[in-house]
Amino acid sequence: MRVAVIGAGVVGITTAYYLHERGCDVTVFEAESAPASQSSNANGGQLSYSFTDAMADPALVPKIVGILLGKDPAFRIHPNMNLDFVRWGLGFLRNCTQRQAISNSHNLLRIALKSAKLMQHFHERFGKFYSHRRAGKLILLPDKPSALLRHRTMLKSREGSDARIISIEEAREIEPALCHWASQPAGAIFSEGDEVGDSRKFAETLEEHLSKSGVRFKFKCPVFAIETSKGRLTKLTTKDSSMSVDAVVVCAGITSRSLLKPLGLNLPIYPVSGYSVTLPLSSNSPCTSITALDQKIVLSRINGSLRIAGFADFNVRPKYQTGRIDRMVQLASKMAPHAADYSAVNQHRWTGHRPMTPNSLPIVGASKVPGVYVNAGHGMLGWTLCAATGDAVSREILAD
Repeated sequence: MRVAVIGAGVVGITTAYYLHERGCDVTVFEAESAPASQSSNANGGQLSYSFTDAMADPALVPKIVGILLGKDPAFRIHPNMNLDFVRWGLGFLRNCTQRQAISNSHNLLRIALKSAKLMQHFHERFGKFYSHRRAGKLILLPDKPSALLRHRTMLKSREGSDARIISIEEAREIEPALCHWASQPAGAIFSEGDEVGDSRKFAETLEEHLSKSGVRFKFKCPVFAIETSKGRLTKLTTKDSSMSVDAVVVCAGITSRSLLKPLGLNLPIYPVSGYSVTLPLSSNSPCTSITALDQKIVLSRINGSLRIAGFADFNVRPKYQTGRIDRMVQLASKMAPHAADYSAVNQHRWTGHRPMTPNSLPIVGASKVPGVYVNAGHGMLGWTLCAATGDAVSREILAD
């Protein structure tokens, strides 16, 4: 079976891997010059299997006015009344109920826990090449754990999550660097099984392996059209050529929507900007991955550096994004002044656009057009979920 994969980020590259392992003749098309050049390039690095809560949550609703007024440091929404954003926003609000938030979060958790098992194969085979390690994760809580949070954590444990609520004293024992933080949390959630790894190096490693194994990669080769005849997939068209295929999997992040729209497929995906900066370590850099829940900032030790990532921005113009990175670094340095060398001249700064759905669940599987499959909309969890969704869509293609 000849299968095309559109997109060579972590989602596309794992999809290509599973298709190749199952005997397909695979070609990967990528608009950029290298794998993982967009959202997978410099994300937070956390394989956060036990903390996969959907962004749409009733707790966010009272904050919306403050967010719109620019009073919440973690979010920015630039007014934009285009129809796509309005539709997406309405869908998001429909998911901001207690019932939907719990359902969406648990569906994400199930995918993540499956991904954790599947990723062990990659860790054992390639892990040293992408700096994989089992770091554990601490989620710092600004307030004492509520009864609702305890209930949600208990429900997660029933699904197989190892996350548990701990005191700040226990958190400091796990991660002594917290003793040097300026602001002390009221408590934490700890997951011992969560991991870190460099997603860009993961994609580069798999691309090298797959290329040697017969998978074709076409870089700087954006797909212009997915063509059909009599309602069924026939070929892909690029700038210079076309290629007949039996199936195509669209793993192109936010570009997936525009690629599929001419086929009458309207994916509810919208770009949510996030940022990162990679800094030299200090003597008090944390070894455990940390998420500051109130600031929406994560800190991960990767490749002998500290990566700080976070924020969720809608419709923020490129000229303002440098300021948002500055603001993120300012908040991190105030919260954890000794966690990194903030004065370093050599800083790697990155802006990525996460492909977010209103319910935070990725869109995975066959579309209504025979031969056309989707694996997109992973939002902030592409690195965490890629193995499970790549495996799932490849199985479905072979079963059809």
